[in-house]
Amino acid sequence: MAADPSRAQIQQVQRAFQAFNDRDLRNAEVLFDQSVQAWEQLERPRDEMAALVKARGNVKVDLKKFEAAIEDFDRVLSIMSVDGTKTDGSGEAAYSEYPDVFVQRGLAWVREGGREGGGKVGRDREREDRRVENGPGWSRMERGAEQVGGSRPRLQPGHPTLGRGEGEGINPFVLTFRGNALTRLGMYKDALQDFEASADLFLASRDEEDALLARANAALTYYELGYEETGVKLMQDVLRRQPGFVDVHVALAAHAWGEGNLGRAEKEWRFACEQTTTGCASYRDLDFVQRIRRWPPSLVKKLEGFLAKSKVVAGGGSSVLR
Repeated sequence: MAADPSRAQIQQVQRAFQAFNDRDLRNAEVLFDQSVQAWEQLERPRDEMAALVKARGNVKVDLKKFEAAIEDFDRVLSIMSVDGTKTDGSGEAAYSEYPDVFVQRGLAWVREGGREGGGKVGRDREREDRRVENGPGWSRMERGAEQVGGSRPRLQPGHPTLGRGEGEGINPFVLTFRGNALTRLGMYKDALQDFEASADLFLASRDEEDALLARANAALTYYELGYEETGVKLMQDVLRRQPGFVDVHVALAAHAWGEGNLGRAEKEWRFACEQTTTGCASYRDLDFVQRIRRWPPSLVKKLEGFLAKSKVVAGGGSSVLR
């Protein structure tokens, strides 16, 4: 029977997550190691163990300890495999975190090996393709469809991603995850197909929030493929539907800077910083833009140039061009 953690043990877990958020990675790794050991001794529930081990794996990725991170992700998948898939024989995941770990492990393999389509990277992509075919993680989508009296959306014949695993029960979340993994491999054409397919499926289930995120990903991908005008138009379309989308405002600021339109760049940046609830702080960190948001290199370079020529107003969150 599981024992309750002490107050000190709970605070230790909180410090571990705080250290990770503060980028104090070595301290975070130590604290997560200690917390995982404590939770094992307490025989805490599997969901708590999975959360701690996954977080430790993410820390190890950032420390470039990729093999150790993969071991943690493998362990999380082993923990989740007990109840990660529905028992109705559909092959669908019971919760979206399960397929997400496959992607996290795949990205660790990418960073460890760095070989497109080869070795561990190739095996992970094959596994991720199979997870897309099986349609895991659909529970959230099903609930949304039921609430509006609908049914599971299905891709129509002739859709560009048919033949890549898109059949009955296809999961738009995993398409997005796979698209992210493909961008890390530099496979932008394949990623674009996944992002567009996931956006269509989200819209079919009336999940506009996730559809807009998928379309924003598609816009960035178009941009990297050299279709900058198409990417920019898609970004503007996203903003018409969600004016406070910080990521898109900053992307448009970077684009405007690259085009020499300094006034437009400053306007977009100020809006992101001053007129949204999220703010622009994260976008001053190029590591966040590249690693977390997974912007393409061409746009990251333009943002870097913009930030190099800006002066952050203390406490105000806005920028003034020098």
